[in-house]
Parts: sequence; C-alpha cells; structure tokens
Amino acid sequence: MITQSEVHVRLVAEEVVIPCIYATYLAEINLDNSLMSNYCSSMKNDQIIFLIGRIQYKASRFLTRELRVHDIKGLATSHGEILGALMFQGPLSMTEIARIIDKDKSTITALVDKLIRLGYVKKEKHGADNRFSLIAVTQKGEALKPAFVSIARKLRALSYKDIPDDERETLVRLLTKLNENL
Repeated sequence: MITQSEVHVRLVAEEVVIPCIYATYLAEINLDNSLMSNYCSSMKNDQIIFLIGRIQYKASRFLTRELRVHDIKGLATSHGEILGALMFQGPLSMTEIARIIDKDKSTITALVDKLIRLGYVKKEKHGADNRFSLIAVTQKGEALKPAFVSIARKLRALSYKDIPDDERETLVRLLTKLNENL
C-alpha cells in the first residue's frame, strides 16, 4: 500500500508559474480574447502539474484553517507532516524523516528545531553513539493526535467526495508514476 507521504508530488516552478504569469500578462494587456482562449486551450493537455499545484494550495489552506479551529498555533503544514510521521511510525532519525516526507535534510532540521522549541518533539540519543539521535513526539505533541486525525478525515472526505474507490486507486497509481518521473 502506498502511503500519503510517498504520493507527495513536488511542483516544477517553470511549468506552473511561468505559464500562469504569461496568461495573466496577456489578460492585463487586453489582448484579443481568442488569443487568450487559444493559449489556455493549448495548455489543457499540460494541466496536470497546474492542477496538482491548485490542489496542494487548497489543501494547505484547508489545513491552516483547521489548525486555527483546533487552536493549534505556530505550526505549518510541513510541521504536520513531520508530526504525523512520528506519531504513526515512532521515533525516527532526521534522514528517515526527510525520506518519508520527501524534503531535504536541511529543511527538516529547521522544521524539527521549531517543533523542539514549541515542545512538540524531542531529540533522544540512540544507543552508545552520542552522535546519532532520534526525533520523538513529546506528550504535548501526542496530545495533537486526535485533532490531526480529525482534520485528516475531514480533508479526505472533502477531497474524495463523489470519487469511487476504483477511480481513487487509479489516481494514486498515476500520481505515483508522475512523482517517480520527477
């Protein structure tokens, strides 16, 4: 079974931002609507990355709103990815966290440092080698689990509304291929 973190798809900025900027530019200089229409229709076959970006933006906005509803302050969605990995897989090394949520180790370090400052996670020495440590959820971090589960369920229900199981499986299979291609 493929995990949600393994389906995490990164965006290629040139393929999303530049076409959108160009389309906006054409609209702003009031070029003929047919030119704009032709440009937009030529993008229809290449909208996958754009749509993934829109979905990610909407999901992130939803998650941010839900964190506020649950009175969870100081966390971004990237922090939630780390906390979720730790809550459901137990203590992990920084390298394991980076692999699971598909972010580079320097980004993980900054995110984990903030989670430590907020008291949601802690570093634990692993074995006799003091250079090696694991990141583990604290009691304060574990207390977020019911809210995280509730938020995740709401997001899934909203996202998968009117999409049958077989279509979901196909979607995951195709997005996994796209992710592996990048």
